[in-house]
Order: sequence, then structure tokens, then C-alpha cells
Amino acid sequence: ADGLQETVVVAPDGKKTLTMREEKGKEQTTFVFLISEKGSGVQKEIYREVAPVGAITIPFNTFSPDDKYFFLKRVAGGKDAYFVLSTSGAPLAENSSFMEFSGTFEAKYSELKIEEATGWGGLSLIVINTKKAVGGEGPSFWVDVPSGKFIQLSNRVN
Repeated sequence: ADGLQETVVVAPDGKKTLTMREEKGKEQTTFVFLISEKGSGVQKEIYREVAPVGAITIPFNTFSPDDKYFFLKRVAGGKDAYFVLSTSGAPLAENSSFMEFSGTFEAKYSELKIEEATGWGGLSLIVINTKKAVGGEGPSFWVDVPSGKFIQLSNRVN
């Protein structure tokens, strides 16, 4: 199963393309994420991580409406985590190219778990649906990417 696999996602406005290149080894995969501008032909490496095969995926609504950000899903140890990156490659957190918001969320709201990050509620707002740790549906939140703050919504977004 060694080899190279590519997954390509074009932003809804067609201006940017995200390529996930998976260089598969026997037990680990090197995931490389590249962004290209329409018509430029140049791919810029934004992020790279060595992880178990299949650990990182590109969610359906990965691109923010202005193509400034994209988010990814990581599955590790049976737990889902989400993190967001800038398409420019600019750092989003101190000493880091990405902002991982799942751990931060669960530390702040220990009674809730992120069920799914579904997409964008605005230019820099990722929509997350939660479930209660004890079972049952939890509220929806926005994750404000620039500030890293969580904003609870009055209605659940399904």
C-alpha cells in the first residue's frame, strides 16, 4: 500500500485549490497540504505532518467564504480533532501554523464534546455542533478564528 495519493479540493469560488498529498509508508503517512491560486500553477506548502494512515481528512466545507482559511479533521486514538490553517501559511497561533480548537473547546466546556465542524458561519467563523458528554444533543457554536473565542448560538445548526 506504499505510494502517493492526492486529494484535490477547489474552493467554491474557484480561486484557490487545496491539495492533500499522502506519501504512504508501511505504518505512517506523510500528509502534505499545498495551496495554489487559480492560474498560477504554483503550489505552496502550508502544512506537513507524519501521522497514521487515514488520520487526516479534508471536511466537505473546508474553505472559508473568502478563501483565507481552511480546516482539517484529524482522527487519533478514536477521537476527532479539528484544526484551522491560513491559506497564506501565516501562523494562526503562537509558534504554530495552525489553531487546533477541539482541545481548547473541550477544556472550556467539559460537559460537551464536538460532534462535527460543519462549515463556515461567516468569513472567519467555523460552525461546530456538539453533543453532551452524558449523551444527547448539545448546542451549536461559532469558533472565531482570529480570536480563538467560542460563541454559543441560540439555535442548533443542522
